[in-house]
This record gives sequence, C-alpha cells and structure tokens, in this order.
Amino acid sequence: MTAPFSSPRPAFPGPAYEAPGRRPSAAPAFPGHPAPLEALPRDAAGCAGLWRLAAALALAERLDALGEDGAALARAHPFLAAYREAAEQAAPGLAAARWPARLAAWERGADPAPPLARAAGALGLSGAQRLALALAALPGDDSRFAGLFADLQGPAGPRAPTAETLARLLGMDEADAPRALTAPLLAAGLLEPTDPDLQRAERPLRMPDALRDAAQGVTLAGGAGAGSDAGDAPRMTRPGDA
Repeated sequence: MTAPFSSPRPAFPGPAYEAPGRRPSAAPAFPGHPAPLEALPRDAAGCAGLWRLAAALALAERLDALGEDGAALARAHPFLAAYREAAEQAAPGLAAARWPARLAAWERGADPAPPLARAAGALGLSGAQRLALALAALPGDDSRFAGLFADLQGPAGPRAPTAETLARLLGMDEADAPRALTAPLLAAGLLEPTDPDLQRAERPLRMPDALRDAAQGVTLAGGAGAGSDAGDAPRMTRPGDA
C-alpha cells in the first residue's frame, strides 16, 4: 500500500468547499449513537460531535477520489466506514462539501451558541477552515485516526495532518492554500504544531487539549483530575467500537 500524500499532488477534483476569502458556491445521539441531525442536542458536545462526523466524511470522500490507493487505506482502517455510516444517518445524502453550511444553520438554533461556533464567528472562519480544524482534531478525539494519517502521509508519516495534507484533503491545490487555510487557525491558537522545530511545511498540526475540552463542553468541577473517580469521567463512544 502506497502513501498517497507522500507523492506529488494527485489531480483529483476538489469539492465546492467555501475556501478562505471566497464566497460559498450557490447551491453522538452522536458518533456511535447515530441519529438525525435535527434530533441531536444543540450544545457544545453536539456541535463538536457533528463537526467530527463532517471531518471524517471529508476524509472518507478524499480516499474515494484517490482510487485504489485510497481504497487500500480504507480497507486498512475499517473504522472509517462506521463514521461514514454515522454521518449518513445524521444527514442522509449530504456530501462533506455541504456540511459546513448545514452545520452553521444548525448552530444558529443553539442557545447559547457552542464555543466553536462563537470562535468561528468572531474570527470570520470559512467553512473550509472549520473543516480543517475538525480534521486536525480527529487524532486527539479518536486515536485510530492517528494511524490513518500516518499511513496517508508516509513512509513513517506524522500521526497528525500537516497544513498541506489538510489543504489536499479539502481539494485545495493552489500553492498558497496550506498557508491561507491554516494561518488564521494558528494565529488564533485554535491549532498548534506538534513539533515546532520542524520546517513549517512539515509540521503536523493539532487542536490544543484545553481547546478540545472547551469545545466539547467538558468541565472538571472541583479540581477533578487524575485522582478522580473514573465513574465520573466523561465517556465517549466511537463509531466502530463494539
């Protein structure tokens, strides 16, 4: 199995994502417990879970576009199919390119607005940038994505996506796309490099843990931490788990 993103950019068609600086084209009870989008709670955890599904779907669709190399990756990481099924149950027939606009409308019905929605509005993030943020968060949300990204970016590829990988997953092939996509996210502290000593183009990107917790509505009351009763800890069900 070859690593598709370790070679020159493939010429697969890009979806109609809202790219930075452009107008969009016209046109759990979460993961693990699929339900129609409108039935999901309009809170921080609901928002984070739906963006996770959107990112997983975008990744699955990119693997489809890579032909046999992508199919081999999908076979090597069968858990991705469960995410795709959960996304289909949440929003039947909705392609990943249309999820950002659909989720933005869903978020407008939340009161209070989820933390990620407030941050996106304050920073003027595009749909593509929000998907890039969700894609970079995947390995921290579900460690199985770390292995998928390593295989995608190999040999011995990083276990989190680089800016170039994020741009390519979103079908953005312009030379400045990686910088335009991720610079506002890095400047705002929504993303951080896992290894700042690497060359900029080679740095894997991740969502900081504190931001991930806030985005998911996780609070540790009373200083709860490593010594807390495990029964009180938040639990997350992952698509594909038994």
